[in-house]
Amino acid sequence: MASIARGADDPLHISAQTGKPLKEICDNLVAAFHWRISYEEPPPAQADLVTEVNPSGVPMLVLRRTPVSVDIPVMRDNTFRSR
Repeated sequence: MASIARGADDPLHISAQTGKPLKEICDNLVAAFHWRISYEEPPPAQADLVTEVNPSGVPMLVLRRTPVSVDIPVMRDNTFRSR
């Protein structure tokens, strides 16, 4: 689950640690600010896949959890601040 933290004049800080952190961050931004966001997940590299065993004992490939954090400059009215 992504976490969103922000002080009064601080940039918006978002962090996530899942198999698809970009998706989680974008979903949280949409829910929090109603921004329209489109993105494309890159195809996973072999190094991004790990083997896990599901409850029935069958091995499966899943995306490894990847930590990602982003700082976004946002004004009080929830629009981007230009640099």
